[in-house]
Amino acid sequence: MLFFSLLIPVTIADLSSRKIPNIYLAFSTYGLAAYYILTGLPSPAIILTIIPLSLLFVFGCGMGDLKLLALGFLSFKVVNVSSLLSVFQWLFLIAGAQICLIFLVKRTMPRSIALAPAIFIAFAAIFGNE
Repeated sequence: MLFFSLLIPVTIADLSSRKIPNIYLAFSTYGLAAYYILTGLPSPAIILTIIPLSLLFVFGCGMGDLKLLALGFLSFKVVNVSSLLSVFQWLFLIAGAQICLIFLVKRTMPRSIALAPAIFIAFAAIFGNE
């Protein structure tokens, strides 16, 4: 799937600089737009799944992470609340594990983490067989 083709470059960029370059997301967005042009637009309900992302920005989530999440929601046509909650549950579980691992290794609480690995793992856990 197009979304998972971003896994390695986005994860490396996020781990090394805590930023997700727009160039990776732009190419995927173009591919996703071409897919929707060929297959038809998604349900308007998909917009409702992207609205909760604005809450994550308020709590300190980076814009690159939010764009990556939105791209994932659009890629997998997440339109029901159950799938949306499952993605967020996995995301918070993996991010929490990442924080614990960093704390155990460095003995200090991280001020920020690279969220891209957790985003990819969350989507793979929910939609990996599609």
